[in-house]
Amino acid sequence: MTRKKKQERMRKVVNVNFLISEYDQLCQEYEQTDCRSLSEYVRNILMKGPIIVKTRNVSMDIFLETAVDIKNDLRDALEFIDEPEIKEKIENLLELMRKIYKTCTQE
Repeated sequence: MTRKKKQERMRKVVNVNFLISEYDQLCQEYEQTDCRSLSEYVRNILMKGPIIVKTRNVSMDIFLETAVDIKNDLRDALEFIDEPEIKEKIENLLELMRKIYKTCTQE
């Protein structure tokens, strides 16, 4: 049996008219989901299927970007430092930053 025969094909079309503001709102809500298409999102709503909404913490994103930059700068600075005590402190900071990053990016 071919793959196309195994899969159920979309056979019916439903047209829905929206006001521009309604359509814009629908698109904004769709962008916050993990649906692959607007059609999939609308089908999930209509059929009361599961809809997973993604949330982003912008301040956390900014913090993580900054922390990664600091970590990279510290790692680069290690090459130019000769004092063992300072090197050890920087390595401890790097390890702490790795732990923070790992904790912040866990799902």
